[in-house]
Amino acid sequence: MDTKVTKARIENSLVVEVLALENWDDVFSPELVWVQVPTDQNVKCGWLYDGTFHSPTTPPPVPEPLRPLSARQIRLALAAAGLLDQVEMTIAGLPQASRIEWQYASSYERTHPLIASIGTAVNLSDGQIDDMWRQAEAL
Repeated sequence: MDTKVTKARIENSLVVEVLALENWDDVFSPELVWVQVPTDQNVKCGWLYDGTFHSPTTPPPVPEPLRPLSARQIRLALAAAGLLDQVEMTIAGLPQASRIEWQYASSYERTHPLIASIGTAVNLSDGQIDDMWRQAEAL
């Protein structure tokens, strides 16, 4: 029975070395990044790593683009996250054009500058906004 564990050394999201050893304890400097290779993958130098391994000919999957949200969807998502009141107070302090944009838009684009401004005002990162947006798409 083979008890070797295969790991890949990663530098700048790129596999630069692949080794199979029986004992990995204190073998290399802790500054080196070694990631265990799944047994069903034949990872080689030159592969990409972004949390999962990808051959250089298979690019990482591209997420689906974020669709526009209706006024109902965006407000329900904010309410579910406990942020609707805070967003409404933030909107009240914005210039009139922004208040009109928020109040009367029939749909909202994720890339609209107002969305980024609101996110910043309520301390949401771009990733958190994207996650909430995806959840709102299902409402």
